[in-house]
Amino acid sequence: MLIDDIHKAIEDKAKKSWKVEEIVVGLSYTGVKLENGCGVAYTLREGTCCFVENAGSLAEKSVTELAKLAMAPEPVKASIGVATINALIDVEDYETGSPLDYIEITKNDVVGMVGFFAPLIKEIREKAKQLYIFERKEIEGTYPDWAIYKLLPECDIVIVTGVAVINKTIDMILNLAKSAKEVCVLGASTPLLFEVFKKYGVTMLGGIKIVNPKQVMRIIKEGGGIRNFGSAVEKIIIR
Repeated sequence: MLIDDIHKAIEDKAKKSWKVEEIVVGLSYTGVKLENGCGVAYTLREGTCCFVENAGSLAEKSVTELAKLAMAPEPVKASIGVATINALIDVEDYETGSPLDYIEITKNDVVGMVGFFAPLIKEIREKAKQLYIFERKEIEGTYPDWAIYKLLPECDIVIVTGVAVINKTIDMILNLAKSAKEVCVLGASTPLLFEVFKKYGVTMLGGIKIVNPKQVMRIIKEGGGIRNFGSAVEKIIIR
């Protein structure tokens, strides 16, 4: 599984004795602040397994233990694990701007979007032959997530939310997107390890680089999300 390869890629770094300073599970995002890094991930609350039984002592665990939670079947634990992994990743070689600045979309292209990326929809619809949006929530103009089995293999360009890494659907989605010429994984939850994703057919990653950890953690505590991060993060592209 992709999540196993992601974990292996950061395993040695996680073994270093970095102190866990703070863990915050907010309404929209989960944040993990280490002595030498900070990472976030979407707070997944699917199903009923949202209770974290060892809350109150999580920050006493090692970074290695927290990173392993990314593979947990419980949604909130998985969010904490992916946020920890993201705190360990320090990207130096990247581009900035909109993901659509780096994707060539023509009038012949069918685009599949797994997850609802509102800021990208209008421009994609203007450029592409067809846009399919797959979303678990009931949003007007979207297809249910199970429709990807039929429609995603027909897509020339596929854009996937990084949340798929947390809920473990990423492998299935990437397998269905094998014939696409561009496969992009986007969002603040995305672990920015391009060499790992590249092995699975991904051509571009888009995520965030946290420049003000203190402010990001405060925003998460106060119930905020990506729209509130503002200048505390830099949106980046890797390909």
